[in-house]
Amino acid sequence: MNKLPPIPSNFNPDGQQRKLSEWMAEWHADRLLADADNQTPPVSHQPPTGASWPETSPIPGSILLLCPTEPLLSARPRYIAILNIGPDGQLLVAPFSRFSQPAIPGELNLGGEALLTRVLCIWNTRRVATLPPAWTAGMMAESERAKAMTIYANLIEKTPIPLSLKEQTGPALQHPLDPRWAYLDDERQWIELSLAKERIHTQSSYEQISAPTPLPKAAESRAEYRTSNDNAKPE
Repeated sequence: MNKLPPIPSNFNPDGQQRKLSEWMAEWHADRLLADADNQTPPVSHQPPTGASWPETSPIPGSILLLCPTEPLLSARPRYIAILNIGPDGQLLVAPFSRFSQPAIPGELNLGGEALLTRVLCIWNTRRVATLPPAWTAGMMAESERAKAMTIYANLIEKTPIPLSLKEQTGPALQHPLDPRWAYLDDERQWIELSLAKERIHTQSSYEQISAPTPLPKAAESRAEYRTSNDNAKPE
């Protein structure tokens, strides 16, 4: 009996484990730095003159640096990308992660050297009528924007991420004690604050990504969350 030819695939389960371990290491370092920063009160900023969207129309694929108008937004540079503009003029925007690796399947690694515009949080998209004060910082490649829109459609329709994009997206999130739940809450908080006056749709597109209920947490409270990299395990 003839064997079927192998189906080519770029998906590597070990690669997903490696990405998770690297993300955990970054998260642990980020928490240590955050604890140190909490000793110094953040400074609120007012938008300087000219810190607004140019008179030209917004362009899909634009990467914007938000003006830090609130204390929470001044801790680090905050970037968003315009993924699409609807027929009604509403803008579909997604923020960027502060980490170099995607945390969950709804995050896309665009590559590139700039850390703060490397991983796009498509799960955290919002539709807005106008943009907050911001500066244009760059443009996404059209091929990467197309990938982001594909993932956005998958998240909305609750269908699997295409296998061809697995290497650019993050590992699955299931364990109720996984620190990525706290990360998702942090990311939701700052984008909500950034777009508080402009937002139309207040929920993230990835609505199935929500904190686990207290019952699973209690049931699994004795199970320590670990990865294969002990050094990456948060305390």
